[in-house]
Amino acid sequence: MQDIFQYLDVDPSFLPDMTLRPNKSGKPKNKIMHRLLTQPNPLKSILKPLFPAHIRQKIQHQNLGRPQISPEVRQSLLALYRDDILRCQDLIQRDLSAWLTTAPASSLSLNLPLR
Repeated sequence: MQDIFQYLDVDPSFLPDMTLRPNKSGKPKNKIMHRLLTQPNPLKSILKPLFPAHIRQKIQHQNLGRPQISPEVRQSLLALYRDDILRCQDLIQRDLSAWLTTAPASSLSLNLPLR
């Protein structure tokens, strides 16, 4: 990340808040609540000014579940994309070996070291 900041001439002491996940995706746990939070409606119009955007986003994110894929599908996808992952790893010169494990997707993330 620091390489990118340096290239863009961003202050080297800048540390972005990586805890926020805008545009988080997932499957709504409660469809009615999801519709109330995401689609125009009178209740939303009344309540929106009372809650700051980060609170509304947190409520919406808590209503999203992350569906899991079966081990068989995961294994199939790993086999399909293995060569692409290895090429990407070489291209960006980062270790992506964690992407090639058979661990559940929920335990994997893009943890690239900051330089």
